[in-house]
Amino acid sequence: MKKPDSEFKKCDNNAVYRNSEHIIIRVNSKGTILSINRTVPGLTVKEAIGKKIYDFVAPQDSNIMRNALDGVFKNALPATYNVFVTGAKGPGSAWYTTCALPIKEDGRVVAVNLVCLDISQRRRAEEALRESEDEFKALVENVNIGVYRNTGGDHGYFLKVNPAFVKMFGYNSEKEVFGLRASDLYQDTSERKLFIKELLEKGFVKDKQLRLKKKDGTPIWASCTAKIMYDPRGEIKWIDGVIEDITERKLSEEKLKESQERFSSFMDSATDRFLLLDKKLNLIEINQIALKGLGGKKEDYIGKNILELSSDIKEKGIYDSYKRVLKTGEPFYLEDYVTLPKFGSRHMTIRAFKVNGGLGIIATDINERVKIEEALRQSEEKYRKLVEGLNEGIWVIDKNGNTIFANAVLVKMLGCRLEDIQGRHLFEFMDDKGKESAKEYLLRLQRGISEMHEFEFIRKDGKHIFTILNTSAIKDEKGNYSGVIASVMDISERKRAEQELRESEERFRTLFDSATDGILVVDIGSRKFYLGNQMICRMLGFSQQEIKNLKVEDIHPAEQMKYLLGQFEKIVRGELTLIRDIPVKRKNKSIFYADISASSIIIAGKKCLMGIFRDITERKLAEKKLEALNKVLFLSNERFKQLALRDSHTGLYSHRYLNEAIEREFHRSKRYGIPLSVIMLDIDYFKSINDVYGHRFGDIVLKQLARQLKKMVRKEDFVLRFGGEEFILICPSINRPKAMILAQRLSDAIGIYSFGNKRQIVKLKISLAVVSYPEDKANKGMELVDIADKILNKAKIDGGDKVYSSIDMQQERVDYAQATEEESRDTLLLKEKIEKLTKRSNQSLIEAVFAFAKTLELKDHYTGEHVEQTVQYALEISRVLGLSKEEIERIKQAAILHDLGKIGVSEKILLKKTKLTKKEFEEIKKHPQIAADIIRPIQFLHSIIPFILYHHERWDGKGYPQGLAGEEIPVGARIVAMADIFQALTSNRPYRKAFSKKQALDIIRNGSGTQFDPKIVGVFLGILKKG
Repeated sequence: MKKPDSEFKKCDNNAVYRNSEHIIIRVNSKGTILSINRTVPGLTVKEAIGKKIYDFVAPQDSNIMRNALDGVFKNALPATYNVFVTGAKGPGSAWYTTCALPIKEDGRVVAVNLVCLDISQRRRAEEALRESEDEFKALVENVNIGVYRNTGGDHGYFLKVNPAFVKMFGYNSEKEVFGLRASDLYQDTSERKLFIKELLEKGFVKDKQLRLKKKDGTPIWASCTAKIMYDPRGEIKWIDGVIEDITERKLSEEKLKESQERFSSFMDSATDRFLLLDKKLNLIEINQIALKGLGGKKEDYIGKNILELSSDIKEKGIYDSYKRVLKTGEPFYLEDYVTLPKFGSRHMTIRAFKVNGGLGIIATDINERVKIEEALRQSEEKYRKLVEGLNEGIWVIDKNGNTIFANAVLVKMLGCRLEDIQGRHLFEFMDDKGKESAKEYLLRLQRGISEMHEFEFIRKDGKHIFTILNTSAIKDEKGNYSGVIASVMDISERKRAEQELRESEERFRTLFDSATDGILVVDIGSRKFYLGNQMICRMLGFSQQEIKNLKVEDIHPAEQMKYLLGQFEKIVRGELTLIRDIPVKRKNKSIFYADISASSIIIAGKKCLMGIFRDITERKLAEKKLEALNKVLFLSNERFKQLALRDSHTGLYSHRYLNEAIEREFHRSKRYGIPLSVIMLDIDYFKSINDVYGHRFGDIVLKQLARQLKKMVRKEDFVLRFGGEEFILICPSINRPKAMILAQRLSDAIGIYSFGNKRQIVKLKISLAVVSYPEDKANKGMELVDIADKILNKAKIDGGDKVYSSIDMQQERVDYAQATEEESRDTLLLKEKIEKLTKRSNQSLIEAVFAFAKTLELKDHYTGEHVEQTVQYALEISRVLGLSKEEIERIKQAAILHDLGKIGVSEKILLKKTKLTKKEFEEIKKHPQIAADIIRPIQFLHSIIPFILYHHERWDGKGYPQGLAGEEIPVGARIVAMADIFQALTSNRPYRKAFSKKQALDIIRNGSGTQFDPKIVGVFLGILKKG
């Protein structure tokens, strides 16, 4: 075992072994410790040598270590495992994660290095995190309203939600919501910004009504209460909130408002005077035209008794007639002079009818019409002229009921011509029911009883119209009855309006009783309840009749009454409209809590308050639970604050720590005049690894790369995961030359190391960018990161697997300086950006095709492994031949995709271990054509098709598929063929073992001038000789 030890001491990793902060132990196949760099629990280094490694492991983990070491010695592959280590001489125990690395001599494993990392603190933190999450889940899952936690900002990503939240927005599970943006739930994302603005200003928002949408786009209204949670430094950690669906309530409120607005609009647009009275004949509604006659404002009259409007109402018996309508339900009609406060005595027609237990009055000012009728009696001619100009129909019939005169308005009203009505009987325009009513009406008229009456007539087109007839008996010179003159008013629209009014009132009542909030109306003077809806009855446990016998004091705890009465008085004075968190006492003496919004109204002439009760009991309980939960979470998060700066996948510092670290080191470098270097690296073609092997495998590779990077840098260097497959190294006290050496060493070492698991192994190529201060000018640390990002971008564009610094960017600046007068620098810059974007776009498509090509590895392991080396050989040959950059890039693409066509060849043929039959070889020969067919739809790859299609042609013309010879074969195809054959010869194949390098070169020399281009053979041999 002395030789492996001496070789180990000579290796470049010896410094890492001596100075590593981890325990590194070398053991033989029996588990005996050969060497160790640090003490172990309870033993010195000297005491540990010769001991069995299993003596330091907990009994339950002993087999884990034995199996792992046996696997390493057997398979010569690294292994990683976690074990619980106990002290050898007493107390002392810890969790360690261990990486076992094989040490080979002459192709066999002679010893194993165990690299041990203490993960006890992380294990304890993970256990505490699980306990905290269990507590949060138990508190939130059973709440009936939505509970959420999201990040701040205009979008806000959801971190936690409860089942009620998931159900409210139509999602299937909590996992589906995690990572969703809160702004995606808004119908208008600008409302999200306003909500966040208000929340930032106040720190807490309560019952905020928001227009949101479900997963399927269904709009909803929601009431949201949210609070910003800050850490001890005053920075926002997250936003916690509860949310309730109030869509049904909002719809009810809007329908109620719409109904009231329609009713008021109709009333105010009518030309007649409309009044609504309650059962005590107190005014509850009046339209604008009626107010004009009375003078004053609506509030001056609402609640007053009808007797207060005009003295004529009592003196002329109108008041008694109104009471009779209320009692019998029969409408009342009257034509008489009525004194109005503003206009004096006016001739009016008054129609009173019962409506919803009260009285509806339609008063029409016929003062002018009466004057016209008087004028008509004085002069027939004048009478006719005036009648034709009226807006009402005039109908004159003889004592037998036959028409002797009809004006144009009446003719139009009945939808006929004058000759169609002249001489016809009144009954011909009525149905049977109308005829009976008209007979009785005419008999009363003959007895001297003149009154208004509603009649329904049938037009010529069959439609029915509703009218009011105001009639007077015509008497001859002897005073005998000789006929009737009637003014006919079409009230069809009014009848429809009355029907709509009734329906509106019914809808209003329905909305009142179906409201999701409780509603109570209380008399201000007595504090006795006047009215309550169904919901408040359910809330309190009283019937509607019982509620009318209650007072405010009966539904609130006695100890709260002093406060509540004070609030009551403020509402009455208009100083307050909402009181919150009010305890309300049910019939069974139990208590619930409500928010009460109140406003003043007038009912039956009394000043009342209408209070809307919203039960917030569940919300208060949720808020208390949320407050307790926040306390628990705050304590937990304090413990996890340090963990938050770590990347969960790799264990490295995360991007969140980058700004703090780089600025601190930059400040120290600038202050003390010491150098500082930043190395940014990116894995080339990492997308293809994820696409072929899956993201889980990709995560394994990232973790392994992270461990390798930490091993290869100094203790004072920072290794951070920048994001995705990008990493950053912050190297204090290292100038550019040393940083370039370190970067190149990293590139070489990573290229040698194998990544993956027992089933799949991949090799990585990385691109690195080196930035150093003060060589690279910067005013702050993050500017060094920005410069590194630009340099890395150039390395990626140039094909990857490069180590670049700002020196490599200087050629681009020279190109700008040499710009001609005809082409400005701006033009050059634009061209360069377009070229870079095109290269990136094309490179992404190549990676996608390459990922597809990599699936060949599942069929032919050789094909999957040898592509990268083939590409490197092809690039070196192309450069020595002095080909242009464009031609080299095409050859690189062809080398990547040259065996793509094997996707169409049977796996049975590819993996056959014996000689192929003639038929099988013919199948193999099809793969260049298959590859060309796959690539042909990709326009920008057309130029590489000949390189792929003809890379199996021979210099002597005996190749396939076309039998091209000599210079007929494209030079790109000849180069790919040369690189391909050498890689094939030196690789293990299903039907043979790999040739040695010397044997492979002999075969190539013998094929020069027959199978291969002699010039290219010479170039390739020279490359291998130098290498």
